[in-house]
Order: sequence, then structure tokens, then C-alpha cells
Amino acid sequence: IWGISDEDSKTSVATVNYLLRLQKRVMFVTNNSNKTRAQFVQQLESKGVNFGNRSQEEKLSMMISASYTTAAFLQDSGLKRPFIITSDTGVLEECRMLGITDYFATITDDGKPA
Repeated sequence: IWGISDEDSKTSVATVNYLLRLQKRVMFVTNNSNKTRAQFVQQLESKGVNFGNRSQEEKLSMMISASYTTAAFLQDSGLKRPFIITSDTGVLEECRMLGITDYFATITDDGKPA
């Protein structure tokens, strides 16, 4: 759905919506760490993906991103004051959502160089 032609994107969205209507398990996976899962869900909805009556929590559970998996790894590892090298705020926001607020990062919380 990302980085493909508009025509292919429309076909992809139609296929995803069909699978969602059938109540099939659909997962969205990206190696992009610049955004949070919530931002990716918003982007999918803007492209026409219809999540139906799923809650925000259900939508987020369908989205796997590099920012979220990094934050989840840090949380599971129990690292104290991790050092996060990033050029955008997606990883930092996902960390905060998982309760990791004490870290060293290469950018500030508003995305400026630290």
C-alpha cells in the first residue's frame, strides 16, 4: 500500500477490505520507524482501508512497525536508560506509550537534533 502506484494501491486496498469483511486476520507490517502504529493506521484509513467497527486497540494490534517492535524489545529487555539512535520521533513515541520515558536519544521529543 506504501510506495506503489495509485492503481496498484487501489487494488491492494480493495483486497485488504475484502479480507477484513471476511473477518480474516490481516496484519500490516512495515520496517519504517518514523511513525507510530496509530499514525500508520490513520494513513491506511486515509488510503481507504475500512477497519469496520474495530476499536483503536484492535487496529493497533494489526500493525507491526519497526518503531513498535523496537520499543517492545526495550520494554521486554528491561533496559535502564537505553540509548536510542533515531532521526524521527516514531520510536520515541512508541517507547513512551509502553512506559519507557527515561532514555538517551539522538533527537529531542519534538524531533530536533539532541
